[in-house]
Amino acid sequence: MEKMVDVQLALSTMNNLEFILKKVYEEFLLNNKNLLLDLESAISDDNKEARRLVHSIKGISINLGSKKMYQTSKDFEEILLAEKEEEIKNMFPIFRECFQNMYQEIDGYLKEMN
Repeated sequence: MEKMVDVQLALSTMNNLEFILKKVYEEFLLNNKNLLLDLESAISDDNKEARRLVHSIKGISINLGSKKMYQTSKDFEEILLAEKEEEIKNMFPIFRECFQNMYQEIDGYLKEMN
């Protein structure tokens, strides 16, 4: 499995201050533990909310050090904006896997730091 998170990239966005990166990672994990459930629900009900959730992940992905999550979020956001239901159904599992892998890598990185 390819690495989802480039810690050096993430550190470079935070002036190479590891304590800031640790705080950002902790906040990300805490604030996004239910993201996939929320997103799945939003896709069923309200594409606007789904776009907001995906957009927020796109926005923080580079700071987290994940270019792949950024690109996946960007692609998914465009599909949500176009309201292409079949493509949305096809893209959600791709987004979910990418997000889960990134989340697990960040969690693992934090465990190594402690």
